[in-house]
Amino acid sequence: MEHLKSEEWYLWRRHSNKKYPWERYLNTDFLKSERKRINDVNGWMKNFQRVPYRASLEEVCYYVVPIKIKPSWLTYLGAGNYLCKGLSALRNCPIYPLIAFFPSGKIPTDYSLIRINSSKKIALLDSYTKSTTGEYAIIVEDWEKRESDYIYPDVPVESGIIRKIIEENINAEKPMAESLQSPLISSPFVLGDVGGISLASILDGSDFAHELCKTIELMLPPEYRSFSPPKSGVRGRNMDIRNGIEIHVAERIVTGRNYLSSVEGSTFKLMDVESKRRFSFQGEYSILGAMIKSHSTGIQLYKDMLHKFFEFEVSIPDLSKLIEYDAYIPDLTKAIDEDIWLQVVSMRRKTPPISISPQEEKRLREGIKEDIETVLCERTPEQYRGVLSEMKAEKCIENLKREAKSLARAEGRKTVDFSLLKHARNNFLDRFWDLENDVTFRNIKYNAKIEWNNIRSFIVENILRELGRATAEEIYQRVSLNGNFR
Repeated sequence: MEHLKSEEWYLWRRHSNKKYPWERYLNTDFLKSERKRINDVNGWMKNFQRVPYRASLEEVCYYVVPIKIKPSWLTYLGAGNYLCKGLSALRNCPIYPLIAFFPSGKIPTDYSLIRINSSKKIALLDSYTKSTTGEYAIIVEDWEKRESDYIYPDVPVESGIIRKIIEENINAEKPMAESLQSPLISSPFVLGDVGGISLASILDGSDFAHELCKTIELMLPPEYRSFSPPKSGVRGRNMDIRNGIEIHVAERIVTGRNYLSSVEGSTFKLMDVESKRRFSFQGEYSILGAMIKSHSTGIQLYKDMLHKFFEFEVSIPDLSKLIEYDAYIPDLTKAIDEDIWLQVVSMRRKTPPISISPQEEKRLREGIKEDIETVLCERTPEQYRGVLSEMKAEKCIENLKREAKSLARAEGRKTVDFSLLKHARNNFLDRFWDLENDVTFRNIKYNAKIEWNNIRSFIVENILRELGRATAEEIYQRVSLNGNFR
């Protein structure tokens, strides 16, 4: 993925004259979440400096960083099979650096955030200099990995804040702003299913598509992005903490359970690849797909979108017509600040459950089937309409539930009721009518033959479900009566 520029990646560059993160030292050079991290470790460090040698220590969170240490520092370490690592309050700046020894059977990943539950204070002496002034370190007895977004404090969710920022800065209508915010706010992971939100759109030009994807990603904290940090940040820097001891700080992100993948290209195959990755991801994997049309690919993209309209949670037919890039994208970039990150992280920590009655579930299903038949009635042979609406309804309902959960997060709602599902369905219908009213789309027919195997499989699955415990002969007779198997 593309490496962003330093001034794009680092929000603190707007109010600091420092170029690299490890050059910072003034309080104003750091973001609020970084200052909180520094203060937390500062409190622990004061206690660490007071307690005696071999004393047990309180728990603390630290970033693990690579370390280079001369063997002479390890001469008097004593027995034990340990591996040495560096610790820093921030991964990209040497704040309260510390030497730590981990049992060799359980070693944390470099640049990951860990919580040290149990440790003891030790002292290292340099046998080469024979100095009696040593360097304090710790032996870690128990630790656990923390999520990469743990550093961001919870804040009260401001209802609709992300939507309002999008509305105000790119002149989007409310339903479109809610559609665009959905991969940012995401949807909770469900075991055995997927998490996140996938958004696919057709755009006129690659430059616009790229800038839009980049700007939307910048509304997320770095730990959630697929765009890479600046090359200088990834290279990092070795920092001396004592003669013969240095740690390496860098802007290297360890992906956690939240991720947004931005893809740009001329075919929906890109989305298929990302969808497979999403399915295997144990967390919230959102996708922002920008399909770039040209004179040769425009019609084909619209054909693909018709077939895939119900596969993605959000499908936007032509985003280029709704946003004027030159006028609005720079405004949205300027509006991004750390408060937006904190809102997104706090929203993503909510897991609102679906709370609807069986009757409401039935009403939702019937309404979705009507919507799909409306989409397909003029574009599909009559023999396929019923089965296609049944097939697509199942996927569409699951998508709407995820979109409704995203809306619940955005509005600070504790549960997803029928009104939110109806809200998500209305947004879906707005996007569909945008597609239906597009001139390029008007003469495109739905090619049911490309889904022939899926149609037949779906019919057989339904027959088996209806028949329950039936003999092979009964199943054969029922399948034979269906006109799609002649």
